[in-house]
Amino acid sequence: MEIANALAYLHVGFPRPIVFKNIKLSSILFDEDHVAKLFDFSLAESIPDGETHIKDAIPIGIMGFVATEYVTTGDYNEKCDVFSFGVLLLVLLTGQKLYSIDEAGDRHWL
Repeated sequence: MEIANALAYLHVGFPRPIVFKNIKLSSILFDEDHVAKLFDFSLAESIPDGETHIKDAIPIGIMGFVATEYVTTGDYNEKCDVFSFGVLLLVLLTGQKLYSIDEAGDRHWL
């Protein structure tokens, strides 16, 4: 819940939305009270004034954790953070890896 609240704050708590752009298992740390915290804001950006998204010429992120529309268009907005958070929840709740690779080298997604 702490991570969802942190993302909501980034998205609506500032004059311009801030997108995290790097939600994955390793971007979450726990403090001494076991409260989840977002970590590594190196890719975070605020959406420019008057714009609805950030445009990246080359999409960045961990495969499977980034939204399909971002990969295909390079457009990143708050919805992309929510998608990544959903994937993170799926991995945490199932206890499964996001994907596996079989002997033939084919990737099988969760």
